[in-house]
Amino acid sequence: KKNLGNSENYLPEEEFVPPVEPNMTAQQLFNHSTVSLEADSENIGLSCSWLQKFTKNSDATLGLKLSSEDIEVKVGTGRILSPRTKGIFSLGVGLKGVTINFTLRRNRWQYMFPIKLSRTVSLGGVLTAGIVPAIVNYVVLRILRPYTEARQRRLSLEMARKLVRARAAAALQRTVLARVAESVRESEQKAFGLVILCARYGVELHRKYDWRPVAAPSGIEEEQSSRTRSPSDWDAESPENSKSNGQRTTEGARNNEYLEHPRNIDVTDQLQFFVKNSELEIHAQSKSEILGFYNPCHGLNGAAPLLKIRYQLASWVYEITFNDFDPVELPSPRAMLIGNVASQPMVQWENM
Repeated sequence: KKNLGNSENYLPEEEFVPPVEPNMTAQQLFNHSTVSLEADSENIGLSCSWLQKFTKNSDATLGLKLSSEDIEVKVGTGRILSPRTKGIFSLGVGLKGVTINFTLRRNRWQYMFPIKLSRTVSLGGVLTAGIVPAIVNYVVLRILRPYTEARQRRLSLEMARKLVRARAAAALQRTVLARVAESVRESEQKAFGLVILCARYGVELHRKYDWRPVAAPSGIEEEQSSRTRSPSDWDAESPENSKSNGQRTTEGARNNEYLEHPRNIDVTDQLQFFVKNSELEIHAQSKSEILGFYNPCHGLNGAAPLLKIRYQLASWVYEITFNDFDPVELPSPRAMLIGNVASQPMVQWENM
């Protein structure tokens, strides 16, 4: 079997944080809740809590603890300070008084700093416990915001660099594969076998992108200054726009080029190359590891790429979509029949 490995184009996946839905269903509410039972020789209690994410870096918790000795309500807020550090402020109000908890989680370590404000439930204690965390949170955000924003810009720039390099490597591999793919296509057409009419890998598969080079972000121009780049819809600004609007010279503007990266790539020739005896077989693996592939939507809010294929077998035209890690076997009984080349000669089947 053919080795489809391509470690050069591999991009590590980022941690995926699901988006917050505005209307939470009962199933989602259950998934965000926890219930625990605590018991020892002197006390037995039941604790339940609910977590709500506001952004991928901040969340809030609401908890209730019932025991034979105390009833306590907890409200807290947490924020991710770095990839391995999270800070949590929580306010507890119960029969035993008012307590503030400052918690710092670092890797597998957790540091807790409880502060007892009062031994009974009092209005002053509750107000103090509510105001102090808010002030601390505001001060911490004001101090850390410039560093977190700079870090996000740096990560976006690094992501753009990886995409540009992976795209350049995949384009070079595609050029080599296309020569053999054309002869395979001609042989399959003569034998009325398997012909890949069109295939796209990524997201937004209804849109068509070509393989023209993508503008390199700030810091890469020096490495690729010798490479000639052609303009495209997602490439650098046209000369007319550059004259009117000026060159984008700030680092933040250049980092936005990552968001303009093509959402999918054309992999027609790459798949045709692997067709043998009117069959195509790819084992269960990420398609970004195949020669001539790379993941164009890497880092875009955890979007998972798809592989959509339109192929011809004899005179019949079929279409099928695979998930990233699905094995690919063509012809497939799951493919949808969409037409016939002989009876519909005017249709351009190569355009999805």
